[in-house]
Amino acid sequence: MEETGASTVTSQVALDWATEGDPTPGVIAVRLSAARQFASYLRCFDEKTEVPDKHLMPGAPGRTTPYVFLGGRGRCSHGRRPPAHPPLRGASFETLIGLMAATGLRTSEALHLERADVVLDDAMIEVRWSKFGKSRLVPLHETTTEALRRYVRRRDR
Repeated sequence: MEETGASTVTSQVALDWATEGDPTPGVIAVRLSAARQFASYLRCFDEKTEVPDKHLMPGAPGRTTPYVFLGGRGRCSHGRRPPAHPPLRGASFETLIGLMAATGLRTSEALHLERADVVLDDAMIEVRWSKFGKSRLVPLHETTTEALRRYVRRRDR
Protein backbone atom coordinates (compact mmCIF):
# COMPACT_ATOMS: atom_id res chain seq x y z
CA MET A 1 0.00 0.00 0.00
CA GLU A 2 2.89 2.34 0.76
CA GLU A 3 4.35 1.73 -2.70
CA THR A 4 1.06 2.57 -4.41
CA GLY A 5 0.18 5.48 -2.13
CA ALA A 6 -3.06 3.86 -0.95
CA SER A 7 -4.21 4.87 2.51
CA THR A 8 -6.78 2.15 3.05
CA VAL A 9 -7.41 -1.41 1.91
CA THR A 10 -9.77 -1.63 -1.04
CA SER A 11 -10.77 -4.55 -3.22
CA GLN A 12 -8.65 -3.10 -6.03
CA VAL A 13 -5.58 -2.73 -3.79
CA ALA A 14 -6.01 -6.34 -2.63
CA LEU A 15 -6.45 -7.56 -6.22
CA ASP A 16 -3.40 -5.64 -7.42
CA TRP A 17 -1.31 -7.16 -4.61
CA ALA A 18 -2.66 -10.67 -5.19
CA THR A 19 -1.84 -10.57 -8.90
CA GLU A 20 1.55 -8.88 -8.54
CA GLY A 21 4.28 -10.69 -10.47
CA ASP A 22 3.07 -13.67 -12.46
CA PRO A 23 1.36 -15.88 -9.86
CA THR A 24 -0.59 -19.02 -10.59
CA PRO A 25 -4.36 -18.97 -10.01
CA GLY A 26 -3.79 -20.97 -6.81
CA VAL A 27 -1.36 -18.37 -5.45
CA ILE A 28 -3.80 -15.59 -6.31
CA ALA A 29 -6.57 -17.42 -4.43
CA VAL A 30 -4.34 -17.86 -1.35
CA ARG A 31 -3.27 -14.21 -1.43
CA LEU A 32 -6.84 -12.98 -1.77
CA SER A 33 -7.90 -15.18 1.12
CA ALA A 34 -5.18 -13.63 3.30
CA ALA A 35 -6.18 -10.14 2.14
CA ARG A 36 -9.83 -10.86 3.00
CA GLN A 37 -8.90 -11.99 6.51
CA PHE A 38 -6.64 -8.99 7.08
CA ALA A 39 -9.25 -6.57 5.70
CA SER A 40 -11.90 -8.10 7.99
CA TYR A 41 -9.64 -7.36 10.94
CA LEU A 42 -8.87 -3.81 9.77
CA ARG A 43 -12.56 -3.10 9.18
CA CYS A 44 -12.99 -3.05 12.99
CA PHE A 45 -10.73 0.02 13.14
CA ASP A 46 -11.28 1.70 9.77
CA GLU A 47 -14.77 1.77 8.28
CA LYS A 48 -13.35 2.74 4.87
CA THR A 49 -11.67 -0.66 4.60
CA GLU A 50 -13.20 -2.84 1.90
CA VAL A 51 -13.28 -6.60 2.40
CA PRO A 52 -12.70 -8.18 -1.03
CA ASP A 53 -15.53 -10.41 -2.22
CA LYS A 54 -14.86 -14.16 -2.23
CA HIS A 55 -15.72 -14.24 -5.94
CA LEU A 56 -13.45 -11.37 -6.92
CA MET A 57 -11.38 -13.63 -9.19
CA PRO A 58 -13.56 -15.93 -11.29
CA GLY A 59 -12.20 -19.34 -12.03
CA ALA A 60 -10.12 -19.66 -8.88
CA PRO A 61 -9.06 -23.27 -8.53
CA GLY A 62 -11.20 -25.54 -6.42
CA ARG A 63 -10.66 -29.08 -5.38
CA THR A 64 -9.32 -31.57 -7.88
CA THR A 65 -12.01 -33.72 -9.45
CA PRO A 66 -12.10 -36.96 -7.49
CA TYR A 67 -11.54 -40.23 -9.27
CA VAL A 68 -14.61 -42.42 -9.48
CA PHE A 69 -13.55 -45.94 -10.37
CA LEU A 70 -16.02 -47.86 -12.47
CA GLY A 71 -16.06 -51.60 -11.83
CA GLY A 72 -12.56 -52.63 -12.85
CA ARG A 73 -12.63 -51.10 -16.32
CA GLY A 74 -9.32 -49.42 -15.62
CA ARG A 75 -10.57 -45.92 -16.34
CA CYS A 76 -12.15 -43.22 -14.22
CA SER A 77 -15.58 -41.75 -14.85
CA HIS A 78 -13.99 -38.77 -16.62
CA GLY A 79 -12.02 -41.00 -19.01
CA ARG A 80 -8.52 -40.66 -17.58
CA ARG A 81 -6.54 -43.46 -16.03
CA PRO A 82 -6.07 -43.26 -12.27
CA PRO A 83 -2.60 -42.23 -11.12
CA ALA A 84 -0.12 -45.04 -10.75
CA HIS A 85 0.83 -45.82 -7.15
CA PRO A 86 3.23 -48.33 -5.71
CA PRO A 87 1.36 -51.62 -5.19
CA LEU A 88 1.42 -51.48 -1.39
CA ARG A 89 0.58 -47.82 -0.95
CA GLY A 90 -3.15 -48.31 -0.35
CA ALA A 91 -2.64 -51.35 1.86
CA SER A 92 0.02 -49.51 3.87
CA PHE A 93 -2.23 -46.52 4.53
CA GLU A 94 -5.18 -48.76 5.36
CA THR A 95 -3.04 -50.71 7.84
CA LEU A 96 -1.51 -47.58 9.35
CA ILE A 97 -4.84 -45.86 9.91
CA GLY A 98 -6.48 -49.06 11.16
CA LEU A 99 -3.62 -49.68 13.59
CA MET A 100 -3.85 -46.15 14.99
CA ALA A 101 -7.63 -46.44 15.34
CA ALA A 102 -7.46 -49.85 17.03
CA THR A 103 -4.62 -49.07 19.43
CA GLY A 104 -4.67 -45.32 20.02
CA LEU A 105 -1.10 -44.94 18.79
CA ARG A 106 -0.03 -41.44 17.86
CA THR A 107 0.89 -40.90 14.21
CA SER A 108 4.58 -40.46 15.02
CA GLU A 109 4.56 -43.63 17.14
CA ALA A 110 2.98 -45.68 14.36
CA LEU A 111 5.34 -44.28 11.72
CA HIS A 112 8.43 -45.07 13.81
CA LEU A 113 7.52 -48.70 14.45
CA GLU A 114 10.02 -51.25 13.21
CA ARG A 115 9.26 -54.84 12.36
CA ALA A 116 10.86 -56.07 15.61
CA ASP A 117 8.51 -53.80 17.61
CA VAL A 118 5.45 -55.74 16.47
CA VAL A 119 5.30 -59.22 18.03
CA LEU A 120 2.27 -60.85 16.45
CA ASP A 121 2.72 -64.17 18.29
CA ASP A 122 2.29 -62.31 21.59
CA ALA A 123 -0.28 -59.84 20.15
CA MET A 124 1.82 -56.95 21.42
CA ILE A 125 3.50 -53.80 20.11
CA GLU A 126 6.41 -52.14 21.85
CA VAL A 127 6.32 -48.39 21.41
CA ARG A 128 9.82 -47.15 22.09
CA TRP A 129 10.68 -43.60 23.06
CA SER A 130 7.25 -42.14 22.56
CA LYS A 131 6.03 -38.83 23.95
CA PHE A 132 8.07 -37.69 26.96
CA GLY A 133 10.74 -40.32 26.12
CA LYS A 134 8.78 -43.21 27.58
CA SER A 135 8.32 -46.71 26.21
CA ARG A 136 5.26 -48.88 26.61
CA LEU A 137 3.68 -52.14 25.52
CA VAL A 138 0.41 -51.96 23.62
CA PRO A 139 -1.76 -55.10 23.51
CA LEU A 140 -3.44 -56.00 20.23
CA HIS A 141 -6.95 -57.34 19.76
CA GLU A 142 -7.12 -60.58 17.80
CA THR A 143 -8.78 -58.85 14.83
CA THR A 144 -5.98 -56.27 14.74
CA THR A 145 -3.37 -59.00 14.99
CA GLU A 146 -4.96 -60.87 12.07
CA ALA A 147 -5.13 -57.70 9.96
CA LEU A 148 -1.42 -57.09 10.63
CA ARG A 149 -0.63 -60.70 9.67
CA ARG A 150 -2.44 -60.27 6.35
CA TYR A 151 -0.53 -57.04 5.69
CA VAL A 152 2.83 -58.65 6.56
CA ARG A 153 2.12 -61.58 4.18
CA ARG A 154 1.16 -59.20 1.39
CA ARG A 155 4.18 -56.95 2.01
CA ASP A 156 6.56 -59.91 2.10
CA ARG A 157 5.20 -61.19 -1.21
